[in-house]
Amino acid sequence: GVTAQQMPKVADAGIQFPVTQYSDYYSDMETYTYSDGRMTGVSNSDGDRYSITSNPLVLEITDSYGASYDVTKLHNIRVNDMGFITYAEVSYSEFDEHTGNYESSGYFSFEYDAEGHLIKESGKLSNSDNSSDIWTCTYTWRDGNLMNAESSVRIKMKTALKFSAMSIRSYTGILNGLIRDRYILSWR
Repeated sequence: GVTAQQMPKVADAGIQFPVTQYSDYYSDMETYTYSDGRMTGVSNSDGDRYSITSNPLVLEITDSYGASYDVTKLHNIRVNDMGFITYAEVSYSEFDEHTGNYESSGYFSFEYDAEGHLIKESGKLSNSDNSSDIWTCTYTWRDGNLMNAESSVRIKMKTALKFSAMSIRSYTGILNGLIRDRYILSWR
């Protein structure tokens, strides 16, 4: 695919009146920003920020929680002829006041059928603790309806775990991150 340069205009997605603010049940406020008809960012009252820059397209997500935060950056985003993302490189940095810093880098890839349905996503992350995560998700469609979704995740540890308080918190953080991101773990 070709390198994505910018977000599509919201009008091209059929959105006539883009949302600019939203408040949920707990009164947390989300604010959406646009420029030239394209979304450029999202922020919320919890301090989380999503920024979108163009030429080339880069997405950066900063999640804050107390004195800790993490930053995810998607770059080298490639799209197919229909404008769907087929590949993106990712870098992730976590700055946690309790468990220290943690970093990952890798890629995501996506495949679609002729109708534009996502049929496969996969990726690999190499982590600062010398582990790696490899995953694949496949989707089965029939008559335009999603019939099945299957996920597998493999975590490869390159070093033995030392059962100190720090390593247990680190390892638990990795698993919680995968579970938080709704991956189904299958150990092999």
